[in-house]
Amino acid sequence: MGETIWPGEYRRKVTSCKAMRVTSENLPQVAAWCGGHIWASSVVVPIWSDGKRGEDTAPIGSWVVQVGGVFRIWPAEAFTAEWTAVTS
Repeated sequence: MGETIWPGEYRRKVTSCKAMRVTSENLPQVAAWCGGHIWASSVVVPIWSDGKRGEDTAPIGSWVVQVGGVFRIWPAEAFTAEWTAVTS
């Protein structure tokens, strides 16, 4: 009858990022890292969406995430649910 064929196992491609959590103590450092600026106890982050440049606001407690040169803002709960710290 021939060889039995079974489905193979696959994993999603691992994506890594660089990220900083926004705190009241590190606002200037986060703004400098992402090329943004401080406004009303938050960091205004330059973002790209649909090929257009814009800005989004990262309040204290949120995460500024860089993947492939593009910055995004993640709420703390969503970030901790999706990302795990890389340890060497």
